[in-house]
Amino acid sequence: MRYDLHIHSKYSPDSRLEVEDIIKTAASAGLDGVAITDHNTIKGGHLAKKLKVPDLDVICGCEFKTDQGEVIGLFLTEELGRSGRRAEEVIDEIKDQGGLVIAPHPFDRFRSGIDPVKFRDRLDAIEALNARCVLRRFNQAAEVFAKDSGVALLGGSDAHTASEIGRAWTFFDGNDLRGAIRRCETEACGDLSCVFNHVVSFSVKLLKKIRY
Repeated sequence: MRYDLHIHSKYSPDSRLEVEDIIKTAASAGLDGVAITDHNTIKGGHLAKKLKVPDLDVICGCEFKTDQGEVIGLFLTEELGRSGRRAEEVIDEIKDQGGLVIAPHPFDRFRSGIDPVKFRDRLDAIEALNARCVLRRFNQAAEVFAKDSGVALLGGSDAHTASEIGRAWTFFDGNDLRGAIRRCETEACGDLSCVFNHVVSFSVKLLKKIRY
């Protein structure tokens, strides 16, 4: 199975992707599942699950800003509240919902993710391949750390535009993603996206600020 576990919709401040377009693009790309992980909200994932698209598994997630960097929660059912709170508190909330805790782009020096060393015992997985990492060594460091720590490896496009969807993905056998992650039976696959996509998402964020 191929799941892209890091996608942003229009409910993120730096994306204009409609949820329906994400679903269509993912299906066209041959993906078996997606996680919509908007910044600080589950609105995109919640809406996507309501669509109930055949042959595409949809996971409701969130990339949440804490006082120690961003953390991704997967399989969420409720909003996580105000951003910027203590990472320990947010991780507890994710687990209380039965969700999985993921460290996104943990060794990317240009973006802030929670420290995988500090939170190793609380993590369910590490994003070992984020297609938006500018330098390959950031992903390489994440992969080495995950393997050394016995933590599941995930891949995600971190898509903010349609062309990025499916650029990186998580591969696993069977149809139980949650179980595969807990058993550390996942692989991070794919490649990097064009750096120009960062410019696009920055422009979208700026335009949204001006408009609203």
